[in-house]
Formats: sequence, structure tokens, C-alpha cells
Amino acid sequence: MADIASDRFEITYTLNAADYAQYFRAMGRRGRSWTALNVLLLVAFTAIPAALLFRALAMHWTADTDTMQTQSDSRMTALDRGGITVTGKLSRATWQWGAISGLTREGDLLLLWIASSTALLIPSRSFASAEACETAQVFIRERIAEAGAARGGIAPATW
Repeated sequence: MADIASDRFEITYTLNAADYAQYFRAMGRRGRSWTALNVLLLVAFTAIPAALLFRALAMHWTADTDTMQTQSDSRMTALDRGGITVTGKLSRATWQWGAISGLTREGDLLLLWIASSTALLIPSRSFASAEACETAQVFIRERIAEAGAARGGIAPATW
């Protein structure tokens, strides 16, 4: 659930298969670019296999699989005036608002676009209410507009 303060939102959630399906449908509608696809593959698919590899090695070395918990996709996203920080069990990533090119809503997902086909996903169900989700969207759009004004209206790179 979301913890809402005046200039900071902390949202904790677990992504499910339906969230990922919505995300990939939205990516398909935004167009494709080999560069963006390569960034997506590097960022999204490098951390997870590495974590799973280390987990498998740990399970093999300890031979105590009963004590190992399954890796969930639970994460916490903090939105504040400085940017966005996504923290998972094994990783942490931070983006300044200048890196975010837009915000869209696809079904239950808020998508904060980093590149033409790469976005941060936040399920709207993670917020305490529809009003809290709307407040977060207004906050995000204001931060994106401020970052755009600071860049002189130039859109962020979509490498």
C-alpha cells in the first residue's frame, strides 16, 4: 500500500503475470526500437537471471532447500522531488525526473516511461484509494513538467 506524505510517496507492491502482460501490450503500442529493446533486455533481464543464478548456487552449496524462500517480485518505489527509487530484495535503482519522458495509465498500471519502450511499473492497486492514485499521478506529472522546464523543453534522451 502507498504511504502518502506531502512531497513523497512510498508504494510497496508485488507484480504479477497480468501486470507484465499489460506492460508488454503497452510497449507494443508505443513502437519498437532496437536500442530501447537492448536497454530493456540489459536492465530488466540481467538482474533477475543473476539473482536466480546466485540463489541456485546457494541452494546447491548449502543443500538446505527447505530454508530458502522463493524470490518474489516484491518491491518498494519511492517518489519524491529528487526522483524515483525502486528497491527490490536484491537491487536498488534510482532515476532523476529528467530521465522520465511521460506517464500513462494502462489498465491497473501506472507506467513511467524512461525510453520509448521501457517503463517503470506501479500497479494502481498499490495505493490506498483511487484518490491517492490520482494524487500520485498529479505529483508525477508536475515533476516531469518541472524537469522538462529545467531542460528548456527538450525531451529526455530515449536511447
